[in-house]
Amino acid sequence: MGVGVLLLVSPSVAPRAFAAEPPVDLGKADTYSVLAGTAITNTLTTTLSGDLGLSPGDALTGFPPGVVNGATHVADLEASLAQSDFAEAFDDADGRTQTQTVDGDLNGFVLPAGVYAAASALAVTGTLTLDAEDDPSALFIFQIGSALDTGADSNINLINGAQICNVIWVVGSAATLGAASSFSGTLMANAAVTVGNGTAVHGRVLAGTAVTLADNDFDTPRCSAIPPGTDGGTGGGGNGGNNGGGNGGGGNGGNNGGGNGGGGNGGNNGGNNGGGNGGGGNGGGTGSTPGNLPTTGGVSLWTGLVGGLLIVGGLTLRRRRTTGRHRLA
Repeated sequence: MGVGVLLLVSPSVAPRAFAAEPPVDLGKADTYSVLAGTAITNTLTTTLSGDLGLSPGDALTGFPPGVVNGATHVADLEASLAQSDFAEAFDDADGRTQTQTVDGDLNGFVLPAGVYAAASALAVTGTLTLDAEDDPSALFIFQIGSALDTGADSNINLINGAQICNVIWVVGSAATLGAASSFSGTLMANAAVTVGNGTAVHGRVLAGTAVTLADNDFDTPRCSAIPPGTDGGTGGGGNGGNNGGGNGGGGNGGNNGGGNGGGGNGGNNGGNNGGGNGGGGNGGGTGSTPGNLPTTGGVSLWTGLVGGLLIVGGLTLRRRRTTGRHRLA
């Protein structure tokens, strides 16, 4: 396949400006390394760091010898809920306003953050580099009208703070990941996904129909956003009374990260006018920062926290008309 041409929507477009676009929320699908609609077939010793799910189908083969380090859900409520959230995430990512148009083969390209739209099929036969330009919130979305094919030994290379959780592939039909390749991001396909023999997936595969695996290694970080804590309140300090101090009232911090206000005790056994002062505690100020979030190059996923708020810019997102491509929508 020939090398494709990268088409800018406008020469004045600054792709970096879209780094503040909010991430795609995967909901309950976030914990899954592999989620399929009809069947999952594996050969050899595929290892999944996260969950494995199948719904509404129940045709699961190859586990064991495949290993699931998370939970396995087959045709149950948990898998059904994950499929529902997958459908919402698919529509969300597919509805983001495109910033650039791509076509053909992305081998050799170095792309900044943006929403890249391909009207038909897209390929990566060698190395595609995604450059976050030192912004760990940089978001890369690929909206692919039909199939995605990556070549054998191909590589999706993330540099300068690019995060696995912020790379989203939305595929209108089927996807094939070539043998012995390295793939990064969340792959959401409307139809089947085939992962080639020996391929490493840094992310997850979510498919509307079947998933085929063969001696693969899945490294699946948790990506769902955890809201930062809100500001805590101020604890009220009580004053000791006459003839023996009263107890000072300690206030509790606010929700999600507020500290506990320290309540002071008034002085006991005081004489007249001898009451002690209770110390009033302050609640937590800015709230807690989520722990154990995925990082790349030692940079945390959470940035831009000001006064407990995550600053994501003033963009107003426009949902495109419903495409009807996702069977679960």
